[in-house]
Amino acid sequence: MTSQSKAYPIGHDARSLIVRDFNRDSLLDLAVTNYENHTISVLFNNGNGTFRTQEIYSTGDGSYPWGITSGDFNNDTFLDIGKHLYP
Repeated sequence: MTSQSKAYPIGHDARSLIVRDFNRDSLLDLAVTNYENHTISVLFNNGNGTFRTQEIYSTGDGSYPWGITSGDFNNDTFLDIGKHLYP
């Protein structure tokens, strides 16, 4: 069996990532903080060893997201993404 790798574009200066099933399809997705872009990129799993093109979410100008976490913060039974901002 041959192993192949693939690069996936995300924002600039990634600082941290988490792996969770954000869309409840039983597949693990990726979420990455992009420090210099003030964004979070989410890449949803295709289920075949690849990911969809990133979906980009702003964290606000000048926010410099440093860390990332997830949990059901608003009690709606869906995972939410939380960011840790640079001190």
